[in-house]
Amino acid sequence: MPPAIVAAQIAHRAPALGLAAGVVAPERLHLTLAFIGCVDAQGRQAARAAGDAIDARAFMRVIDRALVNWLAPAEPPLMLLNLSRKLYKNTLFGIDKHGFKPHITIARKAGRLGKGPIEPITWLVTHFSLVASGTAGAPGAYRELWRWPLSRSPVAAARL
Repeated sequence: MPPAIVAAQIAHRAPALGLAAGVVAPERLHLTLAFIGCVDAQGRQAARAAGDAIDARAFMRVIDRALVNWLAPAEPPLMLLNLSRKLYKNTLFGIDKHGFKPHITIARKAGRLGKGPIEPITWLVTHFSLVASGTAGAPGAYRELWRWPLSRSPVAAARL
């Protein structure tokens, strides 16, 4: 989940992209590294163990493209792709195996927005989290269950 100032910048882009309905609230904006779906306590512990096994550095993301109903990078940074790969590798239960496409959904059920470049938004990524959304498979408020810091020595800026 982005820091509040980055979430505000992302939310500010929605009206400029022609989105009025279905806009995601700033506190719900996030980038999914690995979607694990509805899991029990054992599954949550397995996800926590996967996070515990990650050793990665902080990195800069630059969000600079609008596609469908989300914002994305022109070129995903290697650090982000590696973080996602490590989570998939370290998770012992079935998770979404579709190709990882880093993006932040900014609207739901709001039609398609125009594709193309946007004014870049820079985000220093300093942690990743295990987040629950809703209960028993029903959507709901996001709750951060665990947070893992990334080392404080960020790599050079890379576009996300």
